[in-house]
Amino acid sequence: LQQQTAKGTRANSRHVHRHPPACQPCRLLLSVKGQSAMNDSLFAFADRQTPTDAPAWSQPWGGKTPRRWQTEAVPAAVDAIAASKRGVISAIMGSGKSIAQARLCALTAGRIIVTVPTVALVDQLAATIAGQNDPETVGKYYTHAKQADRRITVCCLPSLTALVNDPAFTSPDLWIADEMHRTESDRIKAAHAAMRPRAAIGFTATPFRAKETEELSLWDAEVYEYGAGAAMRDGVVVRFDEIGRAHV
Repeated sequence: LQQQTAKGTRANSRHVHRHPPACQPCRLLLSVKGQSAMNDSLFAFADRQTPTDAPAWSQPWGGKTPRRWQTEAVPAAVDAIAASKRGVISAIMGSGKSIAQARLCALTAGRIIVTVPTVALVDQLAATIAGQNDPETVGKYYTHAKQADRRITVCCLPSLTALVNDPAFTSPDLWIADEMHRTESDRIKAAHAAMRPRAAIGFTATPFRAKETEELSLWDAEVYEYGAGAAMRDGVVVRFDEIGRAHV
């Protein structure tokens, strides 16, 4: 993973393509009001200096008004997919990464696997994604459910090996990895090889790690960063001492 990004804006980082030649994620059909990814007007939104001026990004998402950073991060993810880049969206904890993931699912016309690290997050994220997508197309794959045949399947990371070996499994057009810093293990790498996603986008609050087991070799570059400073300026999070004073 390359640490090359602009603070709070889209990054134009260099990219070394490590996918096999057959990998063509730029052919993913991403729809914005019926437009496809092969239509330049889709990427015109992502190229704006102020993406919130673009109606397709700033309109309510599943009845919720998106935050500024979300309207910037989702187009950055679309750009990364079109560039055959396994990009990473870095955003501070509590900023609303699940809403951005749900929006990306809504824009992607194809099979999607979303992975999360815990069982509790399967239920939570599946509900969020269903809020912006047809709930009948959103499935879960973990201890309590084995819905491998849905267009969108939210899977607990420990169950990913079982999912890719499920008879109903088909390789996804897009893999969205929540807390993607947890994907660096031999078991997950093997499951990833079997999964064969055409494109991948990772979300995390902590993309750069000190442990060798968290080197993030499945990912190419950070394509968007939303840090603590920007989040505090936007009022998305508050300083710890402000919370402390409120309870004094």
